[in-house]
Amino acid sequence: MIPRCDNREEWLGPYLYHDLPFTDETAAAEHVEACASCGAEAADLRRLIDRLPAPAPVPAARPRRSRAWIPAAAAALAAAFLGFAAGRGSAPAPQNPPLPPPVPVQVTRAEPTPLSLFSPTALAFLNGGSSALPPTAQDEVRGRIQERR
Repeated sequence: MIPRCDNREEWLGPYLYHDLPFTDETAAAEHVEACASCGAEAADLRRLIDRLPAPAPVPAARPRRSRAWIPAAAAALAAAFLGFAAGRGSAPAPQNPPLPPPVPVQVTRAEPTPLSLFSPTALAFLNGGSSALPPTAQDEVRGRIQERR
């Protein structure tokens, strides 16, 4: 982000609260020092921030609740289990009807499509050289070759 007068709504508040990355905060400080209108607005906002009340303290943690209900819950679960186990032997288990035979399924196999790790532009270059590339890409290739020479 480049601090400018026309985008000061984006960076001035975070700058005053020291909430910008180091490089952006340094650039913002330089701009505030060099620009009279941004410096005046920063000073006005700083005075306003200084008049704000201090933030409220964080409330204390709630006291822990009693865990007296745990033994009662364990006793209720044990009674329910014993009741279930006692009634389990009195009635015969229901018989499930046999399952119908499985329906045959016809499987069709498709030929896999070859995958490429290269983009279509890179494939065109690999298969046909730079003449297969679009004109803008050809210009970029020529420019990079000239840079390396």
